Amino acid sequence: MILASGCGFVGSEHYSSYDPPGFFSGIWHGMVAPYTLILRVIFETKFYAMPNTGWFYDFGFLLGIILSIPFGWLAALIAIPCHITGFSLLSIINTLITAVFASLIDAFTKG
Repeated sequence: MILASGCGFVGSEHYSSYDPPGFFSGIWHGMVAPYTLILRVIFETKFYAMPNTGWFYDFGFLLGIILSIPFGWLAALIAIPCHITGFSLLSIINTLITAVFASLIDAFTKG
């Protein structure tokens, strides 16, 4: 889900009517929406993308808001560095996965 959903807040992605955000982007934007509302004091960002795919985006957004209670803090922790640094979520996840696998390989080769 995280890989397909894009990076960070709504304002960090450039959507168009030719490539509108869909279901997975709606989930991501819904998960970070409560935190985006708080961070609007510091950053100029939005928490609902327009234009979007309509019903599918709205359904994903509502699911994301529901999921924001148990998982939203994690989504916000991922989204804030993406928004501040301008790095994409995929590059951050790639770096994290590379570091985890490198430490696992070191642990297995030494042990």
